[in-house]
Amino acid sequence: MKKFELPEYITTVLNTLSSRGFEAFIVGGYVRDLIMGISPADADIATNAAPDEIMRAFSNFRTIPTGIAHGTVTVVVDSHPIEITTYRRDGSYADLRRPDNVEFISDLKEDLLRRDFTINALAYNEKCGIIDVCGGINDIEKRVLRCVGDADTRFGEDALRILRCLRFSSCLGFAVDCETEASIFKNRRLLSHISAERICSEFVKLLCGDDVSRVILSYIDVIGEFIPEAVLMKNFAQNNPHHAYDVLTHAAFATANVPPLPHLRLAAFLHDIGKPQCYTEDQNLVGHFYGHTGASADTANAVLLRLKMNNLTLSRVLTLVKYHDILIEKSEKSIRRWLAKLSPDVFFDLLLLKRADSRAQGTDPLYREKYLDEILKTANDVMDASPCLSKRDLNITGTLLIKNGFPKGPEIGRILDLLLSKVIDGEIDNTEDALIKEALKSKEKRP
Repeated sequence: MKKFELPEYITTVLNTLSSRGFEAFIVGGYVRDLIMGISPADADIATNAAPDEIMRAFSNFRTIPTGIAHGTVTVVVDSHPIEITTYRRDGSYADLRRPDNVEFISDLKEDLLRRDFTINALAYNEKCGIIDVCGGINDIEKRVLRCVGDADTRFGEDALRILRCLRFSSCLGFAVDCETEASIFKNRRLLSHISAERICSEFVKLLCGDDVSRVILSYIDVIGEFIPEAVLMKNFAQNNPHHAYDVLTHAAFATANVPPLPHLRLAAFLHDIGKPQCYTEDQNLVGHFYGHTGASADTANAVLLRLKMNNLTLSRVLTLVKYHDILIEKSEKSIRRWLAKLSPDVFFDLLLLKRADSRAQGTDPLYREKYLDEILKTANDVMDASPCLSKRDLNITGTLLIKNGFPKGPEIGRILDLLLSKVIDGEIDNTEDALIKEALKSKEKRP
């Protein structure tokens, strides 16, 4: 019997329940990750103790009964919140999200049968080892995702499981079982019943998986249930010597080529989403997409607002999409200007996106790689010199300008903008004396 070394806060929970005569097992993804040798995330505990018995067992700990109606109590042990849920049998799912009612039961195996996928229908404790009633270990070994029992039933209970399946496929690199896949396509329209926030959370995790390009290309019709604009990229030939792939394949490969950070993966997936509406052909039947960056930014904005994306990520993604196709001159002056315009963080993200965009074209990218390498080197050199890129970096303040005879009001802001521009372009040094001198010179030129 294989044993796993568990963190002390988990063994505390298991031992506390066991010492009171209850069964207690780690269940779900934590067990799956232990088997796969992956660092597990948060642990969930299942027990035959009723919710009130859980509360009494952990009376010396902080407990949060927020899910107690469905048998779940959150216990905080050594600053780790752990959900402990009573074995249960679920009732109907009228809202395609949560059971209308639950029945507490005493049989772990029956509790495992209500779960979504076989690889998550696993339980473990040191006494009993791994409990696998659905063939989850075999499916892990085969790297297959399969619903527990009837797939239509599982997806009908909670339609978000459709997207969770694709997320697991992307993040774990598992194939989807044929029957489960058929049910995904059959039931994909059920996703319309799921809140935008829940869909957004799962979709972002899907995008950050290592196998994201395969999942995008295989399941774009499912993704199209909440991003219908993306389906227009499917099989849309670019007919351009710079592109070997259709728009969707290019977007999928670009997504896989940026680091797995939400804003970068979203920007890569959406960066050409406006291309189909901008397509034209010249007299040689070569395809062009004039204005596609603006169209893509507008479409990306509509998509992310619909998914209720947070404002910070929305802003970052739209900026990257808007500027992904700009030509950055290799001069230090040009690069300083772009660093100031976008901020260093966004500028370096833009270089990552441009590199992924280049690599996903499917044509010889060596000259583009060299160009981006040169831009990156110059940008790093600029940043190493601690450049002045914003008004707050100037060695002068509005108060000092007022002391030197400048009137309060908009004129102060205009002067600071002028000084910043000249510092960025290397025309003056960022010293108080040089800035005052240039400000006074500018004042003299004003009518």
